[in-house]
Amino acid sequence: ENPDAYVLDRPRKPNASFGYSQHYCSGNSLSREIGRISLEELFAAAPDVRLDPDAKVEIQGWRFRGVTRLPAVWSAG
Repeated sequence: ENPDAYVLDRPRKPNASFGYSQHYCSGNSLSREIGRISLEELFAAAPDVRLDPDAKVEIQGWRFRGVTRLPAVWSAG
């Protein structure tokens, strides 16, 4: 009701910002495919890529938690 008005004490209702059922956000599937393809291409170009054993992987965030630093090593050339 009245979505354009700012109502400070509006009753809280469930959020469907990413959709549900057949109307689920396509960004979810798209981002997974981008990640999969990116890793396939990386491993094809640098098959010996691996985590740097001397460096720390950093993970941050409480709402959108994820890796912020992923040190890697591989052989040049």
